[in-house]
Amino acid sequence: MFANIKGLELSLLTRCITIVMSRTADKTVRNREIKLNDPVFQQIRDMLYHGMMQWHKDVKCVYDTIVDEEILGREWELYKPILTIAKVIGNDVFQNIRTFSLTVLKEKKETLMEKMTTPALLESLINLVDMREQQVCPEDEIHPEEIPFGDTSDNPTPKEKQKQEPLFFSYKVMLEHLRADDPDKFDWLWQSKNPSRWLGDELRKAKVVKGQTKVMKDAENKESVRGYYLDKEILVKRLEGYME
Repeated sequence: MFANIKGLELSLLTRCITIVMSRTADKTVRNREIKLNDPVFQQIRDMLYHGMMQWHKDVKCVYDTIVDEEILGREWELYKPILTIAKVIGNDVFQNIRTFSLTVLKEKKETLMEKMTTPALLESLINLVDMREQQVCPEDEIHPEEIPFGDTSDNPTPKEKQKQEPLFFSYKVMLEHLRADDPDKFDWLWQSKNPSRWLGDELRKAKVVKGQTKVMKDAENKESVRGYYLDKEILVKRLEGYME
């Protein structure tokens, strides 16, 4: 168990079951002290030992078969042992603990979303791609003669075709968009020594891009700029992974 006042670091928070405690208004509880030599603790230890010896086979059987459709991934690794023991004790205990677990997970997810920059980064970049797509191929630029007659399922319109292709964005464009789109999250980048390096690392960690940065010619200034091709489908898929 870890006790913390300011909250856990992100990497540790994702690996813990967090329970936020608050001051009580109950005067009968406020000054209560725990007696470490109270016989009740020895009774609990004896019961746990007896339960382990008597029910270990049942626990193993339930552990090998228990599943959950809402608690997934790393969270399931944390909660599976607890829910297994609860299920062996009884269905009422299992349901109560599972309901409590889902409440704790909801609060934890909200905390993670506040602390993590990756979801905000992905969401902002999706907005950037949407803006570029509208500039490249706005609705009023799709003329009737460009749209084929009949079944168009295998013949996408110019706009649909454009959306299927990844679009190139320089570091400068992406960083300026982040600052304008979500200053609360990304204003600190302008105090960073190398915001482009941070952005490249975040994109690679999020599995949005691969390999080294790309170098392209800027159409307006005719200068070489560094950046990445962004695929909207990949951005959306990665963001969904954080939201689940």
